Amino acid sequence: MAKMSGSFSIEKADDIFDLPDMMTGMKFLKQWGISTKGVKNTKGAIELLLENCKLREDVVRETIEMVTSGLKEAIVESKRNRDGLIRSFEEMLSIYRQLPTNHQASLNKVFPSLENTTNKKIKELRSNECAVLIAGESVAGKSSFINLLVGVDLLPTSQLSCSATFCELRYSSKKYAVCCTKEGKKTKIDLSTSEGMEELKQQISYITDDVDDNENEKVEIYWPFDILEDGIVIIDTPGIGTSKDMTERIQQYLENAFGCIYVINSASAGGVQKGRIMDFLRTVMNLSEEQFNPQTTMFVCNKWEQVPTHDKDEVMKSNNYKLRQCYPDFRTDQVYYLSTDRAKQALPHGLILQDHKAILRGINKLLPASLENKHEAYYRWLSTVLKRTQFILKVSKYTRRENIENLKIQIQNIEKQMYNLQQNAKASIRKLQEEVQNEADGLHYKVINLLSSQDFLPKITQWEPSQCPQADKKWKKVSGSASEVIAQRLTQEINNWERRNGIKASIKDKIIGRFKRDFELMEDQINDIEGMFLGDETRILADLQKTIRGPRNKKDKMKGKGDKQNMVGIGGAVAVLGTLGKESKDVLRKYKRDNCHLKMAEVTNLYIQNILKSKELKENLSRFVQRYAKGIDKIAELIPDFLEADRQMLASLKVEAEQTKADSSPACLQSCISLQSGLDLFYVDSMMHVDYQLSDIDCNWDDKLGQGSFAEVFFGVLNSNDGSKHDVALKRSRDIIDKKSVTDILLEDRTMRDAKHENFIAYHGNALQRMKGGKTYWVMIMEYCAGSLKDVFVDNHSQYKIENPANCRTISEKESAFKEMSVFGVQLCQGLDYLHSKKLVHRDLKLENVLFTQKKIVKLTDVGLTKPEIDISGTMTGSPVYMAPEVLIPKGVYNKSADVYSLGIMIWEMWYGIDAADHIGPRIMKTIEADVTRADDPLRPLMNIHQKPDGEWIKLIERCWSPDSSKRPSAAEVLKFFKNV
Repeated sequence: MAKMSGSFSIEKADDIFDLPDMMTGMKFLKQWGISTKGVKNTKGAIELLLENCKLREDVVRETIEMVTSGLKEAIVESKRNRDGLIRSFEEMLSIYRQLPTNHQASLNKVFPSLENTTNKKIKELRSNECAVLIAGESVAGKSSFINLLVGVDLLPTSQLSCSATFCELRYSSKKYAVCCTKEGKKTKIDLSTSEGMEELKQQISYITDDVDDNENEKVEIYWPFDILEDGIVIIDTPGIGTSKDMTERIQQYLENAFGCIYVINSASAGGVQKGRIMDFLRTVMNLSEEQFNPQTTMFVCNKWEQVPTHDKDEVMKSNNYKLRQCYPDFRTDQVYYLSTDRAKQALPHGLILQDHKAILRGINKLLPASLENKHEAYYRWLSTVLKRTQFILKVSKYTRRENIENLKIQIQNIEKQMYNLQQNAKASIRKLQEEVQNEADGLHYKVINLLSSQDFLPKITQWEPSQCPQADKKWKKVSGSASEVIAQRLTQEINNWERRNGIKASIKDKIIGRFKRDFELMEDQINDIEGMFLGDETRILADLQKTIRGPRNKKDKMKGKGDKQNMVGIGGAVAVLGTLGKESKDVLRKYKRDNCHLKMAEVTNLYIQNILKSKELKENLSRFVQRYAKGIDKIAELIPDFLEADRQMLASLKVEAEQTKADSSPACLQSCISLQSGLDLFYVDSMMHVDYQLSDIDCNWDDKLGQGSFAEVFFGVLNSNDGSKHDVALKRSRDIIDKKSVTDILLEDRTMRDAKHENFIAYHGNALQRMKGGKTYWVMIMEYCAGSLKDVFVDNHSQYKIENPANCRTISEKESAFKEMSVFGVQLCQGLDYLHSKKLVHRDLKLENVLFTQKKIVKLTDVGLTKPEIDISGTMTGSPVYMAPEVLIPKGVYNKSADVYSLGIMIWEMWYGIDAADHIGPRIMKTIEADVTRADDPLRPLMNIHQKPDGEWIKLIERCWSPDSSKRPSAAEVLKFFKNV
């Protein structure tokens, strides 16, 4: 450590810039043995200290090479993942080409031009370009920041000549630029000369006053950048909101960008300018077809050296608060503070400052997250194709082993069902589209009336001088600032109007309430129809449906979500269309400090008039309304295509079944299953973004809470992003993740993510436990509970034990005990009814597997055994005493009624406080399977023990454990009974 004058010391290269005066600098130079000759001021001392800093062992310093290796590693990993995906795509094509032509035709019905689409995706995967878009506020130093990143002054940095067009910076061994005009003309500039460099800056910044735009569509810059050598492309953008065309162009770039860096001017009053970021977010949230992923964004607060030291903590807090208010899912680790000028000054000396290093490492984190999203989209598409292929091949397998005449009758019946369902689906889709259009038209009419209303306009057009932008000689600068504050106010006022009138809620209810259940019922019918031809292999249907629905939901990292109201509300959809173009020039040229509020009123009127004249207003509002149909229409639009594909497939299978030629389907099916398993394993090992690292969890892995056939459960403490701690249960698979287990694990993970109910155990996400030797275990992180219902109703030593109704001596005690039992019973039935509504069967329902929290909230758990209802066949898993006869002696498919059988046993236990296994055990004459399933007097718990239930309860319990599954009530019926009595 180099110490000197007072408390000032130089511990790292960054400290040199805080040199208090020239004399202190001179003392350090002498201490370092450096001549002070020629040093005339503090700046000169700083320069000389920087020059010699690299030679000092006692000063922490890093070079650019030390912190850019992560970028190269990310690109290398990306290439490895892309190569793996390419191999899987090519293998899928190989399987596709081996399929009979009728199967190929069926696939092409669902995935048009499948072979061409696959080849296109392979070509995309072979491209190694990784684009990072850089946006930001004017005079925030965005171009200077880019120049720092690439290590050369290419972009103009003067406030009078900012970037006015898009610039794409790419690696090349030669130095040149290509200017692409809007008319399609291309002009090449040699950048190896100073004249060429000057011409480049003019081409980037030149704006004609009459056109108010740069003539270039974009400028491509090719240079031997070190940081871009591995295929990274940096895209510099003009200011957000400068024109409607620019805004749309930014949206187009964003759709294909791997990440975004937003540059903020720390030196401006208040730091983050909410209006400007809101403008950026309106672009992102309202114009993008897909929601923009916040994890792929960095915020760089530039000019940090201009913020006084004593104000920095307050500015940081203010910035974080403002970003959290206006950016969805904001995290503080997305913000970086930088002095570009200082970092550029250190760079020629081979030094990289701490804030510069942090930025580069932030980009190192940004790219992998972005690449994961892109790769996952390819994985999901390929997985959907493979699962549909498996479905077709399994149906073919079934039809070939069926009697021809029976098969023809079956197909004829199914075709009738398909035709009716297909017509219903088409009609429902038409109704959905009409409803969306009607709502959009109605909203358009209401918004126009609002913007023209004499009640609304005064709220928008009246300004206080303190609310107005500063006056400036350049009217365009005032125009940009005015647009920002007008858009912010307009967004807020329209959203307030929407909330007061409940417009969004009304639209949501009309669309979702009316159509969601219709299409879910159609999905159920398709499952029933398609399941007829799959026998005991119907699991693929549930897996296929979940894959079609889209990517797995990301968990919320145990924290509150950001408020997206202002960005995705009606206000944002409207305000993004406002502009102040040439028509505002005359007004803004007269804009002065003493008349600013009057001129702002005039341009606000112009801004609103431009919105009313905009052809895109109706389109934007239509897009806003359509957002509420997403998730419904995604499946809805596929239903007719899937049904038509199924219909054609059945027609071809009818012909195929009559032919005796060799069948290639079994080999293709095995290849398809093997490829799917390998693809899933590759996804988990190389591409999947886990919700948590094991380092986020405190756990003693030697201390188990419990274990079962498939998993072990541990207690853990989860450390969340905001510093809080949460007790959790960690369920670790007993077997390693391999090709045999991985597809089932991913299906369970998706099922858990989709399950959201108060009486269903909360799933916080996953983690991977990687062991020596390459073994990996899947860890599910779940809500921690106080105990199980066995503790409440059976275990007499438990602190949670309550009185059972059968053990009460007086009527009042019995009524009290029954009420307490009903509190748990209602919740148990609610959870089970929810599970069944999701087309899932628990399979191992018993008191031990139903938990409760400290607040006595019941939670269904042990979902490791929970399987799709259509998938249950011939597998005996669970506790025999709770098992329905059809499960104990499998004779085919069983369904959710098997859970109701278990529920009946549980209600008996809750009433009597007796373990059913202990009660039944001594009464077994042969085997439990034989006794429970015998035709005469099948073995069940006795109902004539002391204090037996009332007659209605006995009827309900006996219905639940009826040998005939069709006579058992549903979970909803049992719930209703609990509530009524």
